[in-house]
Amino acid sequence: MRNPLTVLFLYLILAQSLLAQNSQSFDTNASPQGFQKLYVQTDREIYFLGDTIWLSAYLLNGKTHAPVKNDQNLYIDLIDSTGVIVKSEIFPVYKGFGEGNIPIVDSLLTGNIIFRAYTNYLRNFGDDCFFYKSLAIERTKNSFEIDSRTFTTANEGVEPVVRFFPEGGMLLEHTPNVIGVKITGRNGESIHTNGVVLNKDKKTVAHFETNYKGLGRFDFYPNSGEEYTVVLNAFPKVKVQFWEAEKEGIKLQLYNNTEDLLHVGILSNSKNYQRQKYTLACMNRGEVIFYKKVRPTQNDFSVKIEKDKFGAGINRLVLLNEDLNPISERLYFNGDIETNIINIELSDSVFSNRSLADFHLVSDKKFLTDSARLSIAVVDENSLNAFGESQTLLSQLYLDAELIGRIESPADYFNDDAEISAEQKLDLLMLTHGWSNYIWNKIADQDEDEFTYPVTAGFTIGGYVSNLWNKKRLADSEVILMVQNDSIFSSWETTDAEGRFVFQHINLADSAAVTLQARKSSESENTRVTLEPLTTISAAFNPNKFKQYSERNKIPLELYRQNFYASLAEKAFEPEKDVIMIEEVEVSANAPEQEEVKFSQIYSEPDIMIKPTEGDFMSSLEAFLFEKAPIFFHNPMPLSMYAETKPLIYIDGCPYNDPLFSFPPLSVANIDRVDIIDRKNPTGMALLGARGSNGAIFIYTKRGVPDEVREKYLKGVIKQKIKGFSKYREFYSPIYTAEDRNSERPDYRTTLYWNPSVKLTNGAAKISFFTSDDIARYKVLVEGITTSGTVCFGEMNFEVTPEADN
Repeated sequence: MRNPLTVLFLYLILAQSLLAQNSQSFDTNASPQGFQKLYVQTDREIYFLGDTIWLSAYLLNGKTHAPVKNDQNLYIDLIDSTGVIVKSEIFPVYKGFGEGNIPIVDSLLTGNIIFRAYTNYLRNFGDDCFFYKSLAIERTKNSFEIDSRTFTTANEGVEPVVRFFPEGGMLLEHTPNVIGVKITGRNGESIHTNGVVLNKDKKTVAHFETNYKGLGRFDFYPNSGEEYTVVLNAFPKVKVQFWEAEKEGIKLQLYNNTEDLLHVGILSNSKNYQRQKYTLACMNRGEVIFYKKVRPTQNDFSVKIEKDKFGAGINRLVLLNEDLNPISERLYFNGDIETNIINIELSDSVFSNRSLADFHLVSDKKFLTDSARLSIAVVDENSLNAFGESQTLLSQLYLDAELIGRIESPADYFNDDAEISAEQKLDLLMLTHGWSNYIWNKIADQDEDEFTYPVTAGFTIGGYVSNLWNKKRLADSEVILMVQNDSIFSSWETTDAEGRFVFQHINLADSAAVTLQARKSSESENTRVTLEPLTTISAAFNPNKFKQYSERNKIPLELYRQNFYASLAEKAFEPEKDVIMIEEVEVSANAPEQEEVKFSQIYSEPDIMIKPTEGDFMSSLEAFLFEKAPIFFHNPMPLSMYAETKPLIYIDGCPYNDPLFSFPPLSVANIDRVDIIDRKNPTGMALLGARGSNGAIFIYTKRGVPDEVREKYLKGVIKQKIKGFSKYREFYSPIYTAEDRNSERPDYRTTLYWNPSVKLTNGAAKISFFTSDDIARYKVLVEGITTSGTVCFGEMNFEVTPEADN
């Protein structure tokens, strides 16, 4: 059976040109379809009990990075160190963007927590394609309660794991090989150390050092039949045997990299590989972007490729033999990524406590006309980078979402340091992560027709309708769904031959009140609705993932102190907030007056509103309505004679149906008010569908009327509260005036400002917020994406001090 790569490159046989073949000339069916990338920005990475995690989600096309065009559910889990999902939430994602918040109130949510996010569709690609993030959540502690292990020194008590990665995938004897080295602890934490390679005579033949996050590289020239041992200087008891080198082979190796050219070496240790026909091909995000026919004339053969031929981000170089079987691979990262750098213009660099801070966001000149969506956080510096430089949208799209397995502090790979450049960092990652961990390799072998997890948007409400007495399932029964939260939504379905009904893609906000009513003309008084449980199953969590993505606690001591003093200040201001101790007392009072009845309604204002008075209580409901709204009803003739023009009737938000269209036998004395939507009002059509074109009558009963009294007239009805999407609330940021700036109420917000959805107008936006009582350094973080998939980012620092002039 052919290797999948062989099939992918079969069409290269007839191609004769050397370079830069356009991908449109290839079979597009060979390219993976539908892969998506997910990123969730949180306002910070360190939290305390009582805080709130604010989040902004980006669901993007895996290739173009443009926002997806459909709506989906976003599932978020908070997982503790034992691998238990402690908290799960569901948020809606509309056209690629979502937002929400998770209050931290459960004491179980302390320690190092894994923040996991995914969609149902992403489950088709495996949990490696989920979004993971490490968060630290702690309770308030004083100096004596802080565990000293929080500040342990590097490598203390760590058992190292040493792995070597020969460039090109094989070690050739009598040849100068480049070896990548990766040294971590058992839980994946990087170890900075150095070591030597010894031959069997214990002579040193190579030195190496992990000079960046446990990664390093060194040159190694193995001899035939020689045995080698690796010794770590900081861990003398750890000895690793080197594997035996290949006597013959050919592989890829990158070297002599210049600003404009990449030198791809084709290295062999035998003349048997000279003059043979090979194909050097390059793939980017699952697509072949160019290939070149080569015939090495020496053991160290070089191919020069212009860097602008490569795609942005990770490129997969593959060497194929004459039969188009892959024999060597190497990942190369092209750092020429087009980004929209957002310039943040602050009104000042130093602010006083409780002062107004204005800042402007200005897009890069090249993207002034591009539409972009941004999310912005302004936070205390101490609450960020708990585990080193963390994730960003840029690092997620170009590293995390494309490489299987955990990458430590991925955002830092894009920063130049004094000792090592970003280009060198990224090449170390490509060398040590291995081409087999490239996510597009895995996706290329998948068939969308075999996917088992469909796109989910909203919730599915299902059940069946049966006869109230003989329990027989009723086919062709009309089922009406009413969802009431802040507004009313209604929909109609008909049961199938088995009496089942299904409503799909229903938007349930928080704990929504759901009403289902079944009606069948022959059995309108004898139906029963059974609602099936609404189930949402979290994807299983592999506990080994915790070892990959969790970190040792690195909360700064200063942040502990800030949180402790803030807690003291709040308790001093509101001493009764936590505990109130009282003696036993006896309370007596008059019964409260009946409060005004308030109802959620689908419309803003009715065309006619009728409030009964005591003089109306003796009238029937029909006579009462005909008297109070004669224009709507035209005349007092029985409405059953005008069945084709009958309006809808709702009782406390529940649809009322009667085949003869008689009014429900409710006493006017039990009615608080009646709202009428006129048949000429477009609200009926817009919100109630075609049936609302004849108007609607909304009857609201007085508070205190038992459900059984109302439902006596509503056969075949079931009501239930269903938990849907997590409750939405806006971020609170106080506004200080001259009168309350000196208020004694403490204000120690760690997050000064959060906005998950900022849109640039003509490439600019203006943001304002007030500082708090803390004296600290703050960071403004901006991330986002344009409609075409260009990453936007920017950051700025400022200070808050009591001596500032503003």
